Amino acid sequence: MKNILDSKFSVQFSILVGKYLPRPLGLAVANGIGSLISSFRGLEINKAIRNNQAVIRDVHPDSPTLNKVSRRVLTQAGHCYFDFHHTYTNPEKLEEIVPWTSAMEEFVKFSNGDQGYVVVAPHLSNFDIVVARLVLGGFKGRVLSY
Repeated sequence: MKNILDSKFSVQFSILVGKYLPRPLGLAVANGIGSLISSFRGLEINKAIRNNQAVIRDVHPDSPTLNKVSRRVLTQAGHCYFDFHHTYTNPEKLEEIVPWTSAMEEFVKFSNGDQGYVVVAPHLSNFDIVVARLVLGGFKGRVLSY
């Protein structure tokens, strides 16, 4: 299963789903795949999710409550991948899913100034789509990622 999840086919499939399916259907596909993957408790990704959530929730990693949590984490990740590929090349959809705010406007103005700056941001949910929206709004910068 890990070989399938890490394969070129899997990545291409997720891109195709994101680009060509309507949002309700794409999110339903993400839910199905997330539920399927979460049912394989021996996968490294599930072990990592369960261990992380066990610490956060102060329960044993084998706790049955983590079955539902693991599924929610994986389906949320699927929603993020879908939304990114669904909106990335479509400015209207990108604007719809990530509304422009005054804070974003201020950040873009600051980023286009002469001073240097460093932005430290957490890797939360679909941060890629927010950066894509900032670029659409005029953000100019270089991104270093680890």
